[in-house]
This record gives sequence, structure tokens and C-alpha cells, in this order.
Amino acid sequence: MYTLSELEAMPTLATGQADDLKVDTGAKRVWLSRCTIEDGEPFNNKVTVERLQDGRWVTDEEYPAIEDQKEDCASLVWRLGMEAMWENRCRRCELLPMCSLNN
Repeated sequence: MYTLSELEAMPTLATGQADDLKVDTGAKRVWLSRCTIEDGEPFNNKVTVERLQDGRWVTDEEYPAIEDQKEDCASLVWRLGMEAMWENRCRRCELLPMCSLNN
């Protein structure tokens, strides 16, 4: 898994409609989304990893690129699941103290 700072430091190899291609090995591609939750993404800084399978690109995984140990709530919900969100909810953004909105 790549961190946000690692991906941002890489050159953009190609630009898609909403993502920047950061890694292309010929068999694997890694994209960093330029969109946010407000744009309809499931979480901010979405990373999409694709692999070439039978001549076409297939999404292998999607995850939020994080920096340090702080994440926004949507990323934490995606990673921890709804049960963990309910158990760790807070008054501001649902997850305290892990959420980056609770600095």
C-alpha cells in the first residue's frame, strides 16, 4: 500500500477523467483519484490498483491513501467497518480519537 505522500511525490504518467496514473508496470497500474467524498468517491485520496488479466484491466483493490495515523471518517469507516464506527463514534465526525477531523 502506498501512502499519500509517496503517491504525490511520483510523477503522473497519464491523466484519466478523475484519476492520475502513478505506477504502470505493464501488468499493474496504480491510480490516485483527484476527487473527494464531496465528488462522490467513497473516501478521500482513493487509490485504485488494477492488474492486467486476459488482456484487460481489472480492479484488484481500492483503498484510501493515508498519511501518518490520522484518517478521515469515511476512510476509517471503509477500513474498520460499520460495527467499529458505531462502537467508536464521536460527536463531531463519528470516530474519535482516530479521525483526522478531531485534531
